[in-house]
Parts: sequence; C-alpha cells; structure tokens
Amino acid sequence: MAIAPTQIMRPDPDPTLLTTENLRREIANLKEMLLAQATADRSLVLAELNATIAVTQERFIGIATQFLERDKRTDQLSLADKTAVAAALQAAKEAVGAQNISNSVALTKMEDNFTKLIDQGQAQLQLMASNLDDKINDLKARIDTGEGQTRGKTEGIGMIGALIVGMSFVISSIIAVVGFVLSHSGTHGNP
Repeated sequence: MAIAPTQIMRPDPDPTLLTTENLRREIANLKEMLLAQATADRSLVLAELNATIAVTQERFIGIATQFLERDKRTDQLSLADKTAVAAALQAAKEAVGAQNISNSVALTKMEDNFTKLIDQGQAQLQLMASNLDDKINDLKARIDTGEGQTRGKTEGIGMIGALIVGMSFVISSIIAVVGFVLSHSGTHGNP
C-alpha cells in the first residue's frame, strides 16, 4: 500500500499527545522549581540585605557615639580651659594686689627714711651753723680784743673750709637720696 503524501500514519496510542502532556507537566514542574528558587533567592537576598542594613546601622550608631563622646570631651576641655583661665586671672589679680601692697609698704618705708635723712641733714646743718656762729662770734671777740690777728685769720679760713666740706656732704647726700627715690619709683610704678 502506498501512502499518500497527505496522510501520515500515527501510532496508537499517539506519542504526540503524550509528549505534549509530559512537556506541559515538566513546564509546570519547572515553573514551580523556578518559583521556589526565586522565593529562596529572594529570601537569601532579603537576609543579606537585612544583614547589610544591620551592619550599616551599627556603624552609624558607632559614629554617632563617637560624635557624642567627642562633643563631651570638647565640652569638658572647654570647661577645663575656662576654669584654668579664670584661676590664672584670679591668681594674677591677687599677685598684683600683693605686689601693690608690697610696693606701698616699701614706698612708705622709703619716704620715712627719706624724711629721717632730711631731718638729720637739717639737724647737722643747724649744728654746723650753730658751731660756725659760735666760732665766728669767738673770732669777732678775739678780733675786737686784738688777740692774735694772724692766728684768728688762719682758724677762720679753716672753719670756713670745714663748713663748705660739711655742706657739700649734706647736699650730695640729699641729691643721692632724691635720685634713689626717683629711680625706684620709676622702676616699680606708683601703687
């Protein structure tokens, strides 16, 4: 028998139907496997993403903690600096006050000593003037009596020389004391 080209012979049972049915079943199985794999992959990605988020949050918390600690240290250092500066200023103020008191006491002592030196110089000048007056009066008396004209002249010249030396000593002492007072008050300032 000759087979017509339009007629194809199919075995019984037809394998085309079985193959199609098997293909459909395998495609459904593959879809389930792919869906299960996608679900598993998604779960794995979500787990990794959650782990990454947790690590990132821990890092941010660590950085925030470091900022807080840095701010606390900065505040503590600022407070310590302010306290140290205040203490230093107070100590300087007290030192200046003590120095002013010391300068005032020293100046008062110097003024007292200067006053004493002036008083002593005046007393010496008065004593010398008194002695000179006595000697001048004595010389006048001798001259009036005519006693030893040459001897009186010599003693008179010696007394005048002694008077000049004594007055020079007193004047130079006063100048030295005044110079010392002026240089001391210029060095230490006025209290």
